[in-house]
Amino acid sequence: LLPRIGALELSFRSAKKISITDSSTLTKLSLHGSISRSLSISGCNRLSEIAVSASAAAKIVLDSPNLASLHLKMPTKAAGGSVTLKSKLDKLTTISLDVSNPTDSKTFELLEHISSNPTLMFVSLTASLDDDTDDEDAEAYEHTREKDAWRSWTQRAIAALSGKSPNVWNNLPNLQRVETPFKTLNRVL
Repeated sequence: LLPRIGALELSFRSAKKISITDSSTLTKLSLHGSISRSLSISGCNRLSEIAVSASAAAKIVLDSPNLASLHLKMPTKAAGGSVTLKSKLDKLTTISLDVSNPTDSKTFELLEHISSNPTLMFVSLTASLDDDTDDEDAEAYEHTREKDAWRSWTQRAIAALSGKSPNVWNNLPNLQRVETPFKTLNRVL
């Protein structure tokens, strides 16, 4: 219960379960750490910005109808992680997802959820290598078959954003930029 806090930033090594509910003043939330079970945010109707870097298998449930900015490190699906949006997010302008695995499809479900948001302006989809990957490995990574996997993943991500429209710009009239692990798209005026 956070009755009077406007902005909250928490950094922690590990947590099993985090629940943030019923704050009438919280507008900005930032969480950094490993969450092994669940993260639930609800009843915070003024919350407009959420940044979660949860490098674990958390089940994340967000119910924040006034959310304008969402930055999320996607949890590991293979270990039971998931993301559920309980609100339609009609005011969302920016979404940034950090995705570690091009074979994981749950990101597309999240993109489909926001694919009809007329307010959406910026989408950033980045790819994280494992923490123990050095620069030389990262360079080699770019020249392996993973690149083909990310190319295919990028195409699916853009298709998810496009909805039933033939292209993403028609479907999202205010969208300005889409950044993905393989390519970046900019609206041409």
